[in-house]
Amino acid sequence: MRILRHDTGAILLELPGTSLRHAVLSDSPLSYADLEHADLTHADLRGSDLCIGRLRGACLAGADLRGADLSGADLSGADLSDARVLGVKLSGARLANARLTRITGAMSDWSGAEVRGADLVGAHLGRTKWCDADLTGADLSEAFLCHADLMRADLTGATLRYANLIAADLTGASLRQADLVFANLCEAVLRGTDFTDSLLRTVLSGARDLDQAIGLVAAHHLGASYE
Repeated sequence: MRILRHDTGAILLELPGTSLRHAVLSDSPLSYADLEHADLTHADLRGSDLCIGRLRGACLAGADLRGADLSGADLSGADLSDARVLGVKLSGARLANARLTRITGAMSDWSGAEVRGADLVGAHLGRTKWCDADLTGADLSEAFLCHADLMRADLTGATLRYANLIAADLTGASLRQADLVFANLCEAVLRGTDFTDSLLRTVLSGARDLDQAIGLVAAHHLGASYE
């Protein structure tokens, strides 16, 4: 382990590949820390400052991250399956190809995050914020995203089979070539939402601004419900 100090005065920890399974690190100042490929399985990181941290390929399966700050952190290829992320800040974080299956946590902020190709199957993330997030090619099958803010999010080519998007705000979002078979968009806001070439067998009853959605004519309708 190396302990350095950043120009900002923040303490830098270099712990790549370290095993910290079940470690109690709640409220720790870990901004800029190097935890690439570290094992943080079931670690307690509640309220910790991990912004701008390097966690590429790290294992955070089952970790408790409630209230933690991971803004701008690099979590590319990391495993956060079954992690708890209530109120976590992930704005601008990089999570390309990360494993986020069954992750839970309302009120978390993923604005501007790069989540390309990530696995979010069964994620429970109601009332979360995804403005301008990159979710291209992500798998959100069976995800719970009720009341989520997905304004201008890029979901091109994403899989949303059986996803629950009731009352989600998809204003300006791209669902081009997305798989929405059996997804529920009841009461969702669809102003400027682009459905071009998407697969639709979707509940759209009560959807708002449906007349302002883009590409519904060019979508592949497999039995969408509008009533």
